[in-house]
Amino acid sequence: MTTSPASLTPQEWRNIQTIERLNQRGGRMLSVVDLVAAGSLSLEAAAYLLYRIRRGASFLTAANPGGAGKTAVMGALLALTPPGAILREIRSAQDLSGGQPDVECPTWHICQELGAGRIPGYLWGSSIPAYFALSRAGSYLASNLHADTLEEVQQALCGAPNHLAPDHLRAADLILTLACQRLNGTTRRHIAVIYAAAPEGHLPVFAWDGEAGSVLPMPGIPRDADFGPERECLARLVHEGACELPVFRQRLLELLADQR
Repeated sequence: MTTSPASLTPQEWRNIQTIERLNQRGGRMLSVVDLVAAGSLSLEAAAYLLYRIRRGASFLTAANPGGAGKTAVMGALLALTPPGAILREIRSAQDLSGGQPDVECPTWHICQELGAGRIPGYLWGSSIPAYFALSRAGSYLASNLHADTLEEVQQALCGAPNHLAPDHLRAADLILTLACQRLNGTTRRHIAVIYAAAPEGHLPVFAWDGEAGSVLPMPGIPRDADFGPERECLARLVHEGACELPVFRQRLLELLADQR
């Protein structure tokens, strides 16, 4: 890949650095191109996620085992935000106290994990409703938690000691559950289900099909959503091998600008 990311704005570079700071396991943070190339995410599912996130969507990634890829997928999705977006780190409950500043650009409030650990970047208890209260027009959430299913996500966040109102969970426009399978000394990670918020709760729109070995659309996916342009864009990035985040981000912005 020969494209230079030199034309990225200072804000775009700050965003990339914010994503890189999420890294807990060394190496580089992955991009959506990496996930598609590894078979962890289908091109069509990736296009749907790009369609939703570039128009403004909060998202959570969820899996119980450590090392399942929650943070890696969250970081990859943060690189799908619209041009000029701001990635704001929430490091502690203190960042949620007082009045929140008005957002002039689309802003994603990033929590390292929704969990009980006494670690910077973790939120739990009364901080959970306060964190979800950040969600409004132009202001979105991005985080992950230990849960394997939608039901476990609901129990963790809406039960004690967090007591998030079930209706407020719909502020998470997208919830992605991940699967981590270990067989004969190898580990296979992939998206299990992608849920989208709806008036009646979260509905599955994509799910892993073991027979096909891919993440396929479910009947509940909105048929009025045309994410063909996003698919075309990502297919080109996969073909180019635009894996590293700075290159991925610059090429993504260039291709989306060409589609206007």
